[in-house]
Amino acid sequence: MKMKKSIIKTRSATLKQEVSNSLSYHEEVLKNYDLAVHLFEKQITIKDEELCKRILLTLTKIERKKMSERTKAGIYYARRRGCYTSRAPLGYDNTTINFNSTLKINDKSILVQRAYKMLATENKSLKDIKEFFKSRGLIRSYSDLEKIISNRVYLGEIFVPAFNDQFEKYVIGLHEQLISEDLFIKANEFLKKTGNKQF
Repeated sequence: MKMKKSIIKTRSATLKQEVSNSLSYHEEVLKNYDLAVHLFEKQITIKDEELCKRILLTLTKIERKKMSERTKAGIYYARRRGCYTSRAPLGYDNTTINFNSTLKINDKSILVQRAYKMLATENKSLKDIKEFFKSRGLIRSYSDLEKIISNRVYLGEIFVPAFNDQFEKYVIGLHEQLISEDLFIKANEFLKKTGNKQF
């Protein structure tokens, strides 16, 4: 069986060979950044092992940056298609449909709808809302409630972050809408007017 070549060398290997192998291993990364590398035979003051470590560390940082850029691009294009790429908010579960990440409504969606109605149409105080959620172990603070009530995912929308020269925006998501726009607006107006004074 043919053995794969290894970049690991013995201590007797020359610095030039060690570095050459390391750079070959990261060849794709270097091409992406249009880097040119020149090796010299001159004597150096840093130990061979230390120099190799520094080169590999630099290449690793470059690769991590590239991976981060690819992740951001992936999230942007997925969300632009209406996919949901984060942890599901209360009332939804994460799911995949035709290889697209999205959301499906679960049994806790009734609680979310109830909270919106309490704020928008029933003139309930924030104290009533707090007890409603806390008794079910769903929120711990006003901030938790605010995140639920202001989340446009319940309107069937997806937030698309800014990317390159594109501004952030909302698009129609692949998931089912849970709250009507009228209810969403009224609940948020009540929340802004009341603030966390009653909470």
